[in-house]
This record gives sequence, C-alpha cells and structure tokens, in this order.
Amino acid sequence: MAISRSATNMTAIAEALGVSAATVSNALSGKGRVSPELAEKIRAKAEEMGYVPSQTARALRTGRSSVFGLVLPDIANPLFPRIAQAIEHAAATAGYGVLIADSRGDSAAQALAIQRLLERNVDGIVVVPRFGTRIADLGCPVSVIDSPSTPGNTVSADHWQGGQLIGDHLVSLGHRNSSSSAIRSFPTCRATVSAA
Repeated sequence: MAISRSATNMTAIAEALGVSAATVSNALSGKGRVSPELAEKIRAKAEEMGYVPSQTARALRTGRSSVFGLVLPDIANPLFPRIAQAIEHAAATAGYGVLIADSRGDSAAQALAIQRLLERNVDGIVVVPRFGTRIADLGCPVSVIDSPSTPGNTVSADHWQGGQLIGDHLVSLGHRNSSSSAIRSFPTCRATVSAA
C-alpha cells in the first residue's frame, strides 16, 4: 500500500463546496455553528478528496506537537531497541509519535540530540543517559531511565535490592558460598551475603 502526503487542505474543500475555510474547519473539528447537514456534506467531501489533518497546523494552534523524543546511548546494544519498541508502542497507543536519537555513548552527542529534539518542539523527552551524565532541567517534561543520579522523574532499577533478593534466594536454596562479577566496578557498592 502506497502512502502519500495529501495535497488537499481545508481551503480546497471550502472552494469545492462554496463555503469558507473557517466553516470547513469548524465542521471537521466539531466546533462552531455548522448545521448537521452541512457538516456531514463537508466531512464527505473531505473524505472524497483524501483530506488528512495537518499535524503541523494542529501543533501551531494547540502548542503541542504530539511527538516526544527518545535519546538512547547506543542503539546497537540489543537492550535499547526493545526499550524503544516498548516506548513507541505506548506512545502510539496514546496518540503520540516518537523521534529517536542515538548518542553513540558520547556526552556531547547526547547534548546535541536533546537540543535538536527541543528545537523540534517535542512535548517531552525520555532519556537513557550516557553512563555518568546528568540531565539538566530542559524546560519540558523529561523522564530519565536508569540514572538515579539525575533528580526528577527517574525510572531506575534498584540494583542493591535486586542483589539482596538474589543472595537471599541462594541462601534459601542452601548455598553458603557465592560470588558475583560485574562489568564495571563501583567503589560505593559492596555485597554481603550471610547464611542465616
């Protein structure tokens, strides 16, 4: 199925019916004083002509783009496409589109990606930040995933409690000696597993 941009706008519909563009706008939005008969005639003509509402015009009128940004630190990492897919699905269900940016693990690229999204007037931004960076107040709603060092609306795993639950589970199975390994070393992390 080919998808193309509609060349039909409200002015073209208005000219075809001999009414004003404001009347067409009111009929299509369900606002204003338009008789039910004329409103139906306008909707039928709009459908016949392949009219598709302009999201850009709507954004100018409402001040909302119905799009938000998603900044990922490494789109090649198998974890992040799954996160992006889940976020895009939730956004689409709520009537939003998503612009995705990849910072490639570089803090300057992350800052540039955020700036470009803000320039596109997104309604909000979800960021999975590059390790060790904080997200400043951006002047729009921001959610940060897995970076408890950034204050505000943050979604992150409680690795400490997760480790405790694993240790407790191993002890409940009768294991008395265990070890763990990590890709990164964090000097503030320490583990304690004791047999009860």
